[in-house]
This record gives sequence, structure tokens and C-alpha cells, in this order.
Amino acid sequence: MKSKRCPELTRKGSYNSFSKSRFSCSIISSLLTADTMDLSQIKIWQRLKANLPSDVESFLTSIAEADYGQEADEHFQALKSIHDEDKLPCPVDPWFPLEVLELSRWDLSHYTESDPEISKFLKLRVCYCTTLLLAVCADSEGGSINCCADNIAISLDVCRSLGKEWMIDLFDYLGLVHEKIKEGNDTETLLFFCLGQLVGACILGQHENAFRWRKEFLLAEKRHIKNCHTYKAEDNILAYSWGLQRPEIWAELLDVCWEHPAMEGVYPR
Repeated sequence: MKSKRCPELTRKGSYNSFSKSRFSCSIISSLLTADTMDLSQIKIWQRLKANLPSDVESFLTSIAEADYGQEADEHFQALKSIHDEDKLPCPVDPWFPLEVLELSRWDLSHYTESDPEISKFLKLRVCYCTTLLLAVCADSEGGSINCCADNIAISLDVCRSLGKEWMIDLFDYLGLVHEKIKEGNDTETLLFFCLGQLVGACILGQHENAFRWRKEFLLAEKRHIKNCHTYKAEDNILAYSWGLQRPEIWAELLDVCWEHPAMEGVYPR
């Protein structure tokens, strides 16, 4: 199977100006110590805010009403506070606005929407939700693998569709969150953050050597994860994602990247 969702970014693309680490120590330190996460330091959040429709309140309302309109006012106020202040409370409220963010992230109708403006609106909404949900993952101490892994896959999928600059910002963001959570988090969650960065590197055409440590981590942990789910016999990294709600998104992303040298041994065909 070959993914045809986003022809403008395929495995033949190239972007070779990354260094091994682009993460400012000051940014990582502030994320580690602050009572709130400063979203203004995150490039993909800046890009989102710069590209949202002019009627931001209507955009936020469309997210706030995702739970059949229930408690929409409370969800809206929580979203607007985060949006206006560029601050995510740590810890974030477990319901307002997380419930509607998690519901809205699944809307992939932008792929079948014929109106380009509506399609872009839907893509931005999905990206907005997953960006905040990944920030929540950075705040947690060992969040659910299923939640994190799904959010990573959806983010990669929608940013691949939005374009290369979005992928570059997402790649940085995944690395930043990974740096934040790597101490004290479960191996499976870290595995999917590494896989997400490796997929991003492949889509952007990075050289294999720049991301060797991510590949080595995935391969080193492969047997450990396999032993956790012995009823999954496939020699495929997705065999370990038994709880994912949308594993087909990961499959499509990996199909875009599978010929890149960095994927050798990680995703057997």
C-alpha cells in the first residue's frame, strides 16, 4: 500500500539542514520548571496562530461544541484562556477542554472535502487539537501510550498534508516533548515518540546518520515490547501498538517512508 494523501511530501522529498539537536536548553528548562507550559516558545503553535481564520472565536467554538454542544461554554472559556495567554496550565483540567480536543482530533473529513477553504479549516482544527494534546502529554508523568501514539500519528498525518514547513515545526516539537518526558516515562510512550521523529526525518529527507540514536532505541526495545504482547506474532513495529484506535494512520505514514535507509530493520516489509 502506498499512501496518496499528500503527494507534495513523499519519500523523495529532501530537507537536509537539521543538526542532531535543535532544541534550546533554555526552552527545555522552562518547560521542565514552569507551572504553565509557555506555548509561545513552540514554533508549530506560533504557525497555527498565524494561520487561523480571522474569526478565532468561531474557530474555537467549533472545537468547544464537539461533544454534541454539551458544556460548550465551559470548554470555550478554557480554550480561549489557553489561546489568548499562550499558556497551558500544568496540570491541565482533565475535562475542560481535553474532552473536546480529543473528540475533534479524529475529524479527518478534510481529505474528502472538496472545498479547499473548508478543508484547510478542518486541517488546522485537527492540528490545533493534537498540538495541545501533545503539550498535555509533556506535562504528564507517563501518560497513556494509546493517547500519545494516536496524537503523534494524527499530527504527522495532518502536518504532512499542510506542507513541509509544518512538518519541520512538528519535528522540532516532537523532539522537544520527547526531551521533556524522557525521564520517568514508560518505554512504550518513548518508543512512539522516537518512531514519530524517525518518520518525520524520513518524510523530510534527512540523512540516516543524523537520527541513528532513534533507530537504535527502537531496535533495542523491540524485543522488550514484543514480550509484552506475545500474542502478536507479526515482525512489524505496529504489532506492539495493540491499543491504538487508528493504527492505519501509522501504517500509511510508514508506507511513505519505508524505502528510506533509516527504516531498515525498523519496519520490515
